[in-house]
Amino acid sequence: NIIVTGVNSGLGRYIHNQVQGSVGLHRQNMNTVLSEPSVGTIIHCAFDAKREVKDYYQYFNDNLYLTKQLLSIPHQKFIYVSSVDVYREEQSYYKLMKLMAESIVENESNNYIIARCSAMLGEGMRKNTLVKLSENSLLQTGLSEKSTFNYILYEDILSFFHECISSDITGVYNLVSKTNITLSEVGDHFNQHPEYGNYIYKSPNVESN
Repeated sequence: NIIVTGVNSGLGRYIHNQVQGSVGLHRQNMNTVLSEPSVGTIIHCAFDAKREVKDYYQYFNDNLYLTKQLLSIPHQKFIYVSSVDVYREEQSYYKLMKLMAESIVENESNNYIIARCSAMLGEGMRKNTLVKLSENSLLQTGLSEKSTFNYILYEDILSFFHECISSDITGVYNLVSKTNITLSEVGDHFNQHPEYGNYIYKSPNVESN
């Protein structure tokens, strides 16, 4: 009674593996899953996050049309995994797609959770800067040591989703840690000191709710 998208990697894969009996949506079973007469909960983790878009039609289909298709399945609860990047002042395709998908969810579901997550950590995650530091495989990066990040664990996100389902919680929530951490602090934690660059990435300062 639970459909999970984005099960090839990251949070979606983690949730699908942890939630016994959940159905993982992928391209091979998409038509079958989308034709389900009803479902308990849909947890929509899938997102095409490429920075440079060449095929706008595919980009639209992967991010917005898929969200709308999922919402057409009669459901008891719809959980959409968004991002704290929607709070950034600068514009990007990523921010725009997340905000548009959120709007679709808000307008087409009567019982939804929009989870605006910070950087997510857990089993099966893609190799980002933190993972490379932990593996002692990051020798050089374009990021400044002054860059800041906010990390939240997959297990904490899933615990929140369980609470939302069992207690019938709805609305828009920020899923973030209380404090940010600098890249230099992450490096110090793993006793790794790569050659840092000049680009300063700053995670939005967002309070959890």
